[in-house]
This record gives sequence, structure tokens and C-alpha cells, in this order.
Amino acid sequence: MQQKRQQKKQNSFPKSERLTSRNDIERLFSKGGRFMAYPFSVRYLFEAWDCKGEAVSVLITSPKKYQRFAVCRNRAKRLIRETLRTNKQQLQSLLEDKKLRLLFSVSLVSKHLPTYRQTQTKMTEILSTLTAKAENENH
Repeated sequence: MQQKRQQKKQNSFPKSERLTSRNDIERLFSKGGRFMAYPFSVRYLFEAWDCKGEAVSVLITSPKKYQRFAVCRNRAKRLIRETLRTNKQQLQSLLEDKKLRLLFSVSLVSKHLPTYRQTQTKMTEILSTLTAKAENENH
């Protein structure tokens, strides 16, 4: 029963992991790096972590420029959240070990809504890229 609770906690996406601070968002977009994993654009910033808050903070966007209808934008964000929630454990444990905090944003930059399988594939690619960058990061 304890193991089941631990597993449930690992596969969650609490509000504390969402990037909501205006200062953090401005710092991410001004100082952070970026890369593309089409149909997603990713911005990231590694910082020293003082063990307060979460090691990973995420901003998920689906701009109106690419997805005209709110239904499509909400579906895209839901797909990104779900695939991130199920695949973030390796990155999170690495960041906690290295005492790093990661701020990153994922934006859909395609006019076509990706399927769940495409989103899953790209999100694993994005997370493995961020994991590799975290391993090379020195703070």
C-alpha cells in the first residue's frame, strides 16, 4: 500500500511544479536557452537549488497564433501535461542529486494538433535532452 502511494505521488503534477512567478518567467525568457523538438519549442534555465520548492517548474503554452480554437489549445496543453507527468522522474531525481532547479517552458508551435503518441515521443526526447544538459551543467 505504501509503495502504491509513493508511485501515485511520483506520477503527479501538483500546482507547485507549475511556473507561475512573473519574475521566474521573465528570467527564463531573458537568460535561458532554447531548442526545438518540432512541434514543440522549449526554453530552459538551470539555477542553483536551495531545496525549497520543487526542482522542476514548468510553463505550458499553446498560443492562439497556432491553435485558433480554445478547445484545441486546451487539448494540446492537456496532452503535454499528461506526457510530462508520466515521464519526468529521471530528470527530477538527477536535478535533486545535483542540487539544480530547472525552469522550462514547452510551447506548441504547429497549426496541427499532435496525437498522444507523437506528444509522448517528443516529450521523451525533450526530457532526455534536458537530462543531458543537466548532467553537463556546473553550478
